[in-house]
Amino acid sequence: IINLMRQEFGQSLTNQLLTQQDLTLSNDYIEEDKLITILIGLIRVKDEKYIDEIRSKFEQFMLDIIERAISSNSKDNFLEKSNKTTIKNNSEQSSLNEESSTTHRYTYLSTINSNSGSFSSWIRSINLILKSTEHGLNRLRNLSQYISDALLKHQLNNIPSITLLLHNIYDIIEERLTIVLTQECTRYQVHFERLSLDEYAQMVKSIENFILNVNGYDKKYKSRPLKTFLQSQTSKFLTHFHDERKQRVAQTLDNEQWKQVPVPRSIQNSIDELFNLSSSINPNGSETLIIDNESFVLSNSALHLFMLVLDYCSCAQLLASSSINDVEHRLIELLNLFNSKTCQLVLGAGAVKLGKIKTISAKVLAITCRCLQFIKITLPKIKAHFDQLQIAKSRHFMFIIASEYFIERSSQGEHSDNKPLQES
Repeated sequence: IINLMRQEFGQSLTNQLLTQQDLTLSNDYIEEDKLITILIGLIRVKDEKYIDEIRSKFEQFMLDIIERAISSNSKDNFLEKSNKTTIKNNSEQSSLNEESSTTHRYTYLSTINSNSGSFSSWIRSINLILKSTEHGLNRLRNLSQYISDALLKHQLNNIPSITLLLHNIYDIIEERLTIVLTQECTRYQVHFERLSLDEYAQMVKSIENFILNVNGYDKKYKSRPLKTFLQSQTSKFLTHFHDERKQRVAQTLDNEQWKQVPVPRSIQNSIDELFNLSSSINPNGSETLIIDNESFVLSNSALHLFMLVLDYCSCAQLLASSSINDVEHRLIELLNLFNSKTCQLVLGAGAVKLGKIKTISAKVLAITCRCLQFIKITLPKIKAHFDQLQIAKSRHFMFIIASEYFIERSSQGEHSDNKPLQES
């Protein structure tokens, strides 16, 4: 009889999971549905395997949702790829008589669009999977709350915690999602560390929104697998991001001829914004960079370094939730590299040995000195930017701590309220 009750309970649980209607308790025990009736029967005959049954059904329900989302997205992408292939073949057929230079340019642009399309398809797939998973977890939460309320109503609140079971399911599903994210990367040939800053920030935002929404359903749950996954991937991304820019700084300095170069308008605009200055008059840039009516004669490497510094500022802002300190330390390392290599090339005559200049003249020394002064004068503004990000992060962290405190106090109050019921 108990085995039959278990089977019937499992079937009723599956039906409830697949039913999208809202679950509400009746005031009359007789009108309660079949699921609760069987569950209470199992508890009263002291059969504790119902917890394993709930865990098994919940887990399978969520895994099925994820697999359906992957399968659905694969079909959509296949159709999309087929349509693109047809369009591409028609386009190639109509352009057979074009010049070779035009054909080369078309091929190059197609390559860029193809790579961009890979990320677009990947992020669309991930968003679909995360959204489907989020809806499924919300369904589990509603059903778990329904079961908990029913058991409490029958004064059976001393049974194993349904909430703890749900948290275990959350961990299992998040672990599964980390595997799916990696598999989808392989399928779309997307490498996290090679994404652009905007693309990586878009990926982080999608995953963080999912974590926030799940935590919103159950504020006592603390996401672990996905947060660990994000931390690991962000570390890899920042390492690649930093190594790439260090290499660019080194290459730019090795090829530097220490000559004055015109300052593009875009860089002057960035300086004006950084220092809160009114825009200069020349719309096409000028021969010198102007900061507070002071002119700076700069080399190509100094301008290039400044643009890379802005990259680090953008990186810290886009990944502010976890990586401000890491980005700041890497930026300091980049500036130290520029400073030491500049001294090596100019004061140590390395540029002469490389054949980039014939001798270390007074003009070369003057330009080098001006470049270093320019970097030095921007440092307080850059530091202020990172300090502001740290303040915003600290406020967010304190808000989370306060929220957790009130949640804990609320939980203790509920537990205290339930004690008389248990004693009775």
